[in-house]
Amino acid sequence: MSYDPSVSFQKSNLTLRLKGDFTYRNIHRNITFGEQPTDIWDIAYGINGTYKFPWDITFNTDLTMHSRRGYTDAEMNDNRLYWDASLTKSIHQGQWVIKLRGYDLLGQVSNLRYSINAQGRTETWTNSMRRYALLTISYRFSQKPKKEDK
Repeated sequence: MSYDPSVSFQKSNLTLRLKGDFTYRNIHRNITFGEQPTDIWDIAYGINGTYKFPWDITFNTDLTMHSRRGYTDAEMNDNRLYWDASLTKSIHQGQWVIKLRGYDLLGQVSNLRYSINAQGRTETWTNSMRRYALLTISYRFSQKPKKEDK
């Protein structure tokens, strides 16, 4: 079962969005593996925001708390607060865009993920970059089609 509500607010140059994601899982299995849980909750909630400054500068941010509950093992019940932010500057009517983006500003990303399904507990390792910044410069060009002489 899953539910993901959200509500947005906008006033002039500010846009805010409150978001949530609630997932409930009940596991049924024929074979018992120790004291494995049967009712698991994955909860995520947070806020997204955008503010447009003068001089074509935009600030975006996303702050989200991820929580897992219902596991008998304490290391699987965790809270992680993720925060990403970016600053964008548009130049020459949007033809050039410079963006500085920071990922995982609080250092909460983990490359280890625990999960439980009907067969038992699984630990998954993935390659992930923790806490980094990325600077991008992009150029957009467009060319109008030539008019044909008749």
